[in-house]
Amino acid sequence: MSSDPKEDHIGQVPGSQEAFDRMDSGLPGGQEILTGESGAPAIGDAPIPSWLMGVIGVGLFWAGAYLFSFSGGFKPDVFDYQPKFGVVSGAQVAADPKVVGKALFSANCITCHQANGQGLPGQYPPLAG
Repeated sequence: MSSDPKEDHIGQVPGSQEAFDRMDSGLPGGQEILTGESGAPAIGDAPIPSWLMGVIGVGLFWAGAYLFSFSGGFKPDVFDYQPKFGVVSGAQVAADPKVVGKALFSANCITCHQANGQGLPGQYPPLAG
């Protein structure tokens, strides 16, 4: 080895033409890319893996089976764009407010305010009256 501090560990001076040629031969964008002599495989040379073909095949089979099962025969009357929620029946009559009130009172209030609505003096105020 030389005692010159400008020489690198290979023995080449960093600014010499041989050092640049050596660096250029191993980097992308060098001469081998232009001439096609690179050892790397080109894009599209490798075959598609068989496991990937299997996954794609199973996915296509599942998609076809799903459409066959849930398509409704692609009839326009099977799918409704404006769904109707709840029970769909004829004209509904409004419930009588007295009947609704009695049901609410029986379910919620009768335990404290008593069945007659008078309540308990000192504990629960009367509702009747």
